[in-house]
Amino acid sequence: MTSSQFKPLRLLRGLLYGMLAASKGSSFAIRTFPNSPSAVGLTNGLHSMKSNSFEKIGSLAFMKEKNFRGGSSSNSESSLHSTISPATVTASQIVSDDSEFIKPQLDTRSYRVISLGTNNLTCLLISDPMSDVESGSVHVHAGHFEDPNHRPGLAHFHEHMLFMGTEKYDGENDFEAYLSRNGGYSNAYTDMEDTNYYFAVAPLNNEENDQNAELNENNQQQRVNEATSSSLAGALDRFGQFFVSPLFREDAIDRELRAVDSEYNNALGQDNWRSYQLLKSECNPDHPFHKFGCGNYYTLTNGGDMNDNSQSVANLRPDLVKFWEDHYHSGNLKLSVLGRASLDNLQATVEQSFADVRPPVVTSSPSRVAAFGPSQLGILREVVPVKETRTIRLSFLTPSMDDEEIRKYHPSDVISHLLGHESPGSLHALLNDLGYLNGLSSG
Repeated sequence: MTSSQFKPLRLLRGLLYGMLAASKGSSFAIRTFPNSPSAVGLTNGLHSMKSNSFEKIGSLAFMKEKNFRGGSSSNSESSLHSTISPATVTASQIVSDDSEFIKPQLDTRSYRVISLGTNNLTCLLISDPMSDVESGSVHVHAGHFEDPNHRPGLAHFHEHMLFMGTEKYDGENDFEAYLSRNGGYSNAYTDMEDTNYYFAVAPLNNEENDQNAELNENNQQQRVNEATSSSLAGALDRFGQFFVSPLFREDAIDRELRAVDSEYNNALGQDNWRSYQLLKSECNPDHPFHKFGCGNYYTLTNGGDMNDNSQSVANLRPDLVKFWEDHYHSGNLKLSVLGRASLDNLQATVEQSFADVRPPVVTSSPSRVAAFGPSQLGILREVVPVKETRTIRLSFLTPSMDDEEIRKYHPSDVISHLLGHESPGSLHALLNDLGYLNGLSSG
């Protein structure tokens, strides 16, 4: 797992209300700066999109598939818990059914958007009887912009700790062990205004899958009516508890602090991360883009000592709990599930696994100054790279996503697409013909 704070990102519309795609550094880059009165926000309006934002989804996208390491301790801590009782479950509302989605002709999947009756959690359901993988993802509208000033990197560290056991499944490695037994994996990433958790499993209790490489229409229709596989149902039940009753166990805090610190040290030698952090550090210090989102042992423990960490660990857990209580409620979450089962069966499984997520908590959005004002613009920075590379990066300030038309049409995405295109007559083709570049990207 890794914080993606140093990478230029752009919002891909229609993919899980803000699944973000990383634009890796090369010879050209456009960066957009989030949530500022005079800058484009990566995910402003993420949770105010209407249901028709799902119309163009053709698949469930996952990012940054890296190995996640868990421990094996089964010690328990006092946990957080929702006050919702399973007995109070009410009927979910279907926001958009399959017939309302605009899909390519070759897309055989079925789609549905629901709002859970207990907490108004919005969920995108995707039924694909032919899929050889089943998966789920929760997107949280809270990232390192929400880090308290005295804990740089807390959102990233919180992401690590959420995997360390829940009240219902208190084994520290229970989720990863379950996924491994079912041919799956999980991961997560923390960005500026968002955090994403995802997993995938094999539909192992579908005995007929892959017996015939090509299934006829009758077999496909049979699969449409199947119940949710036991592997997906079990994974969702464990996954849902992240957002109901995490433990934040103290015996795992120091180990995960060291894991975050290791990520930070690994990034020190990567030019993309270094240049991005330089850009962040030179923006308006009163804007959250200025924050150090990755975090390390020093920032997360207020200068704590790795060799004498008892006090640092004890002081950190309350901040983890407060971060979860402030930001991990249904008003800040979006869920997406892909499975072989019918939409009705997937809906029933989600209702059972996520009914206890807390209802929305009403909060006010803080007003923000511009991330880049006149004194931070028009600057040429020369950086000596760690590796033998030659790169030119141009960063442009673009209008704020607070503008309704900008939020609706995403003109910066169009400009980025045109600048990064490699067709004849493009910027890439021209510079390449002149021998001026090895690669060009924009995003």
